[in-house]
Amino acid sequence: MKIGIDIGGTTIGAGLADGGKLIRRTDGPSFPAGANLQDTLTQLYGRISELITPEVSGIGVGVPSVVDPEKGIVYDTQNIPSWKEVHLKEWLEDKFGLPTVVDNDANCYAMGSAARLSLDKGILACITLGTGVGCGIVSDSSLFRGRCCGAGELCCLPYMDGVIEDYTSSKFFSAMGTTAKDLSELASEGDTEAIEAFGRFGKHLAWLTCAVLYSYDPHVIVFGGGIAKAFPFFEKTLRDEIELSFAYPKNLAELKICAITDADTALLGAASL
Repeated sequence: MKIGIDIGGTTIGAGLADGGKLIRRTDGPSFPAGANLQDTLTQLYGRISELITPEVSGIGVGVPSVVDPEKGIVYDTQNIPSWKEVHLKEWLEDKFGLPTVVDNDANCYAMGSAARLSLDKGILACITLGTGVGCGIVSDSSLFRGRCCGAGELCCLPYMDGVIEDYTSSKFFSAMGTTAKDLSELASEGDTEAIEAFGRFGKHLAWLTCAVLYSYDPHVIVFGGGIAKAFPFFEKTLRDEIELSFAYPKNLAELKICAITDADTALLGAASL
């Protein structure tokens, strides 16, 4: 059995996996905004301790940042200010005495998504939509990480008056004084303004999706994360805008685009590292 950890901007998920199945999971709030490094590590230690049993053989951790995958060092985590350079693998192995792998959270979601789709061959790009935006790439069942897990970090590309993440993450909705969850509830009731807002979101997301298509030419694009639960409300404008904007329409003929919002996906991916 292995433990999988998914550190997000609002929640930290932790799960105990056995044979590709999650047999226990816990969810709790992410680190407080002003928490120092030691406080965050103490909180993480507590979450993992809840799942430790004699049968656990390893730990996998997904973090929203670039990572040195060999040394397990986390750098400049966007939504955790105190995580500038964290030797997380070394720290966890010292505390628990178990082999530990640290990777980007979108990479973990991508691995979990590939397993959900039973995709052994081909290229899968997983775009995670939440507090921030990430992208993980799986090619023939193996992660393409780049040198420091930076492959796929297209959320930092300049876009309009900022970067693309400003328009494809929770920031898009908070700028309107709402959340994707609240807006999707309104859209499900037929609220015209909510539906139009998701239409605008879908057009912004299409720009990011085209960037992924130009960069990796995948067979499958998966949307994950909390905002992906609203996929039915922005799917049409997303697809329409991609067909209108993407320069190579034949490449779209067999492209599969879907959302995977199962809460266990990221944890299973982390546990599989």
